[in-house]
Amino acid sequence: MLYAAFYEAKGMYSGCFNSLATWVTRGKYCHSEFVFKWTPDELREVGEKLCGFVHLRRPVDHVVYVSIYVLWGGMVDYRFLTEDAAQEFFGVPKHMLPIDVSFEQELQIARWLFTQYGCPYDKLGATLCVIPWRKAQKQYTRYFCSQLMACALNNVDITRIHNPAAMSPNRLYRYLQALRDPGV
Repeated sequence: MLYAAFYEAKGMYSGCFNSLATWVTRGKYCHSEFVFKWTPDELREVGEKLCGFVHLRRPVDHVVYVSIYVLWGGMVDYRFLTEDAAQEFFGVPKHMLPIDVSFEQELQIARWLFTQYGCPYDKLGATLCVIPWRKAQKQYTRYFCSQLMACALNNVDITRIHNPAAMSPNRLYRYLQALRDPGV
């Protein structure tokens, strides 16, 4: 199962920039990322099909949550999550929208995201994403969180977001919410 996770400007995401970003983009979210929820069998298949990216030291016998993300000052990366709500960074996020895709589409998204692994964070792009100053592209050399997600969804033909470089977390949330509830 694939989710789009959204974070408010609280806890580790509190701060002037994130608070300002939520205000400027007219919403409550300052960060977004993908969360994959895989059964042990699905995780094994991911390991087989994404050879080189997923190496398990021992067999897994429970559902696994994997986040693929990019944070301010970092680079595209991934982390395993726990259902322990006390773990802020490593816990399963509270605000997640399910994305209606098949398991094969999830694999395509994960494969594309791993081709972007290590790409640096786009500070200027994140700062100016509300001004459509960058040309629309299928992929970039640097990303901010919601731009990475928009590119991934576009590259596997799930969405047709015109300009991923202009996609703030709040705009992405509204876009994905409208896909789920077209009448809203």
